[in-house]
Amino acid sequence: ALPLAVERVALFWFEPTGDPGGFDPAHFPVFILEHARDRFIYGFPRLDGAVKLASAILQCLATSVSIKGHDIAVHGNIGIALFPNDSREAETLQTYAALAWSAARQSGADGYKFFSNQLSEDIRSNFDRMAALRRAISQLEFTVMYQPQFALATGALVGCEALLRWPQGDGRMVPPVEFIPMAERSGLIIPLGHFVLAESCRAWVRWQALDSRPLK
Repeated sequence: ALPLAVERVALFWFEPTGDPGGFDPAHFPVFILEHARDRFIYGFPRLDGAVKLASAILQCLATSVSIKGHDIAVHGNIGIALFPNDSREAETLQTYAALAWSAARQSGADGYKFFSNQLSEDIRSNFDRMAALRRAISQLEFTVMYQPQFALATGALVGCEALLRWPQGDGRMVPPVEFIPMAERSGLIIPLGHFVLAESCRAWVRWQALDSRPLK
């Protein structure tokens, strides 16, 4: 069987570089292939040229074009799966290319990635962590700890900093550096922020009942 590179390209951000004057660039038909306005899949019969072709496409997309006097910048990402290295099934290759594209998009605009078994495991693990994060938010598994703040001149307690923590059933804590970026990417940072604010307000009311000194 002849080798083949299957590449999935998706346009995910249309950015006017000037005043659009009522022109909506998202409605402009940049690509119309396989019944998808913002993405397409193509095969390339030379594996050694897959990277060059992907780079050339991204370079073309990064170049702004002038439409009706307005400069439009289009950004995209590319996921690449290889036949027969990754699979011999067309549908599986398309799925793998989509997974590689997802990883490329998470890495930032205008990039490409090849599918690999490690990438597949990373994506599956990320899905599992995201599901656990959603469940933890819905079941209020988080806790808020407070770090006191003191005035240097007097040593008086003047406030505290709210610190969000995610305890696990085995007693360990998931470090914020692991779940905060994931929450920011998914939009879950908003309900998390609401939770921290509500818990902090309740704690402040309890503290004021015990000590009327103003705290920040």
